[in-house]
Amino acid sequence: MKLFSLIMLAALLTSTVACGNKKSKSSKSGIQRSTFFVQGNPEAVVAGATMNTTSFLTTSNVSMLENFELYSIYTFTEREEIMTEESGNIEEGNEASTGNQLLGSRPVFTLSNTFDQYEFESTQAKLGFRFTRSAGNILKLDQITNDHIDYPVKVLHYSLKQDQEAFSFLVSVGDKTGKNILAITFVKKNEQKLNTVTALYNYLAGPGVKVGWNKSEILKIRLCSPPSADLGNKYRLGINMWASSLQNLLSYEIETVTTYPPFSDLNFHCLYNVNSYLTVNPESGNSNPAATVPQIDRFKGQIIDSDILIFNSEIQKLAVDQSDYNGMNWVIAHEMGHFFGLDHQFNDSVKSIMSYDGTDYITYYDQNAMKALYQ
Repeated sequence: MKLFSLIMLAALLTSTVACGNKKSKSSKSGIQRSTFFVQGNPEAVVAGATMNTTSFLTTSNVSMLENFELYSIYTFTEREEIMTEESGNIEEGNEASTGNQLLGSRPVFTLSNTFDQYEFESTQAKLGFRFTRSAGNILKLDQITNDHIDYPVKVLHYSLKQDQEAFSFLVSVGDKTGKNILAITFVKKNEQKLNTVTALYNYLAGPGVKVGWNKSEILKIRLCSPPSADLGNKYRLGINMWASSLQNLLSYEIETVTTYPPFSDLNFHCLYNVNSYLTVNPESGNSNPAATVPQIDRFKGQIIDSDILIFNSEIQKLAVDQSDYNGMNWVIAHEMGHFFGLDHQFNDSVKSIMSYDGTDYITYYDQNAMKALYQ
């Protein structure tokens, strides 16, 4: 499997919970990373989204970057269809975590400036970000340095969490073999607060490690321009399969929107339809229908963002119309399990919609895992 130099940038560095053949793991530095392979220009993954290209950083507030650590990097990279025997192994790389994924150290970044340029860098990860002053003293990210190699970047979207304790950059970068987009998220360091329950339940941070949404707020889940009203209804049905498990524990609202930011935005949680994602050999009989991309504040022990990418081209490999596909409800329900905080469950003795065994309903395990997470 031939990878090019930009993938090394991600290799140093999110954890996507994909339900298909996709590589996802944590690096030695603790950074969560994932790589998706896309046919054609990866920017098609965020087609239709409204981008914010105005940086939230200025010469007067740039000091806010101090005391942040890199949490994740999601990479979408241009590549032809993967046509290997391994393409049929839809569980590869998706096993549930076996330990607390939030413990340990991650690279902390420090800030320095020289004239009109600011460097935000970590010697631990051999990684740096250069910001250059533009009109109005706004600082724009224009370069990423990895292991002493400079990569000029175009920022597609800046996002600052409302509490200013997390931020992200969505950037486009290319080299001689293809184009890439990277979603890069940083979280502010604080005193870590994690709660645990029985290790029977697999959560995003590890068995028994409780990391969920803030229960004191109503969680807004958006459907970002579903292809049809019928399909939007199927998405709602899939989401609401969890309603009884979350009753009186976590409140959420669902709305359909036509204007929305890209998945990298930390203040907007959405189900996106993507047309350009193709990785699994069509002859294998498998497809990679969706992936959930969560962002976690490991200090607060909370999910701060999560989005679901629904890959229409992958579903078409099943030779079905999504609006007529009865399995679409539980595909969404499975992804919403990740969205709310559950990891995969591949124990053959445990029945779960979070497995790949064809279970198409919320089981007792799923209900109890969700209730234990939010009680």
